[in-house]
Amino acid sequence: DIYTNYMLPVKLLEYVTMKIPVIASQIKTIEYYFDSSQVRYFEPEDENSLAKAILDMYYNPSKRKTYSENASRFEKKYNWEQQKRIYFRLVKKLLSEKS
Repeated sequence: DIYTNYMLPVKLLEYVTMKIPVIASQIKTIEYYFDSSQVRYFEPEDENSLAKAILDMYYNPSKRKTYSENASRFEKKYNWEQQKRIYFRLVKKLLSEKS
């Protein structure tokens, strides 16, 4: 539905953190954060596309490893330490503007 286009599944983020390769529906929000070298996409609402992605990953262990390694770029950029600094800078800026 329309709301699905705006979600970033927590399970996807957990898998990336645990270095588990991900097969995901090709929706805008996921594509914003993950390119096609990081996540194996399938067409939403297309069971044949999903089946093809599953079989592709199953029969290609080297692809699974590559997707997993590439997805780690997300974690390097969006980890809590990085995001915490950005968040705190924003809060400090907003507080200083109010004074």
